[in-house]
Amino acid sequence: MGSLNRAVGSLTAYLEKNGYSVHSGGGGKTSDLKPQKEFPIEFLDEEYIIKKAIAWLEDEAPIAEEGNGGNETTFKIACELSNRGTSEGKALELMLEHWNENKADPPWDPEELQSVIRNAYKYNKGGLGSKHPRMIFNPVEIKPDRNGEHQNRFAPISWEDIDKLPRKAPLIKGLLDCGGTSVVFGPSNCGKSFFVLDMALHVALGKLWSSRKICQGAVVYIAAEGGLGIRERLEALYKHYKINKKPPLYIIPISPDFCNSSKDVEEIIAAISGLYNVKLIVIDTLSRAMAGGNENSPDDMGAFIRNFEKLKDGTGAHILIIHHSGKDNARGARGHSSLKCAIDTEIEITKNGDKDEQIVTAEIKKQRDGRTDVKFSFVPKEVQLGQDEDGEWLSSCVLIPVEGAGRNVKKLSGQKGRALNILHYCIEKEGKERTVKKGSPPVMCVKIEEFRDALKNGNISNADNPDSTRRIIGRLINDLNELGLSDTYGDHIWLAEKPGQTGSSNLHQADGQDKPYKGCPLSLDCLN
Repeated sequence: MGSLNRAVGSLTAYLEKNGYSVHSGGGGKTSDLKPQKEFPIEFLDEEYIIKKAIAWLEDEAPIAEEGNGGNETTFKIACELSNRGTSEGKALELMLEHWNENKADPPWDPEELQSVIRNAYKYNKGGLGSKHPRMIFNPVEIKPDRNGEHQNRFAPISWEDIDKLPRKAPLIKGLLDCGGTSVVFGPSNCGKSFFVLDMALHVALGKLWSSRKICQGAVVYIAAEGGLGIRERLEALYKHYKINKKPPLYIIPISPDFCNSSKDVEEIIAAISGLYNVKLIVIDTLSRAMAGGNENSPDDMGAFIRNFEKLKDGTGAHILIIHHSGKDNARGARGHSSLKCAIDTEIEITKNGDKDEQIVTAEIKKQRDGRTDVKFSFVPKEVQLGQDEDGEWLSSCVLIPVEGAGRNVKKLSGQKGRALNILHYCIEKEGKERTVKKGSPPVMCVKIEEFRDALKNGNISNADNPDSTRRIIGRLINDLNELGLSDTYGDHIWLAEKPGQTGSSNLHQADGQDKPYKGCPLSLDCLN
């Protein structure tokens, strides 16, 4: 494409025409010759940049024709490679291999092309690397996580390394996961808060709930609805379970705003940051925490979801939200459907029966990665708390487990009810996890003889004849098995978990005096 002198002369004319001062000392528009920030030399010639440059040269770069602005076109192509972040030497190599033979008419002599590229890198207005992604986009500041580590949360993990991902840890095995989200919903005065408080207490104590393993940790209960009234409910639990030392269960007795801003969420995170090992945060209720927001609005519900997710991310705790059902109970929890999509677990609370024999049932309606055919049923029991300053008696309620949803509570009265209660007590106190059946998962169980001894010590039978007592105990064990409440194999017995059957609370004391299945003399106005 002509001699080197002609090429240089043509480029000199082009540069002067575009406002540059060209002389032996360099010069030029210094403000135009450098990018706004210096391009780090270690980012030159990155592999993905070279691949994109080759594709651009072969598919998009223009043709340079002699006598038709070919010199200027070649100069601009070299400038483009400089802008993209290729070094001067790499630009010569790429243009010779992927552009010169096919798009330069006639092809450039390598020495002449090198001279054009050298001038392009010297006088390029954009500057080296000005179009490189690292210069276009501001660097992302990777903030330290809760453990003080700096790492990008969005770093991709290959399939080959997928086994390095931690498995989900259960908070309440088979029901709630650590770091997950859940909603417990139902109509007013159905026992939602009492159900949740019972679970929360077991998490704080690290005791089995419904024969299910617990990941023990602190609990923070945001009592947005009811406020200070939660005091009596906790006292009833402490008294009923005969707890000597109160566990790490903390109360926030005010209503936060999870709808209009993230300020309250940030304050809550800061307030509980000093607590050790917080595993569960309860929001009671969604309506109060929305601070007047519209539950049916996708924008307001979206803001609420973002805030409880921020609370979860900021604490690492499971977030459990107590919510109300709508006017039509068959349609589930009220409000916008985005809430159900956002959570991992949904549990519906219902109540049935007359005043003296009411039953509260908790049914799993959604489980992101688990079963939904599980129910837990309870009856309310009144707990006397003493007298107030005016001499009036104070009381509250706890929920006592019963055998099955929709069944008559009277079926568990007398010996069967006491036998089931004693089995719970035995497993709580003496139970060990064993693989009873080959090929089956391990279960928390006790030896049948241990259970028989506990029944005898609990005066399960009034018979004077030891043979009669032995027959009665054998019949009770068979009855519990036939009702689907227990299983036996070999020398062991355990609480069954079958579809449609219920669990129970293993902290209940079977002292032979308590009659938890009679029903609560209070109306369920004491429950919400």
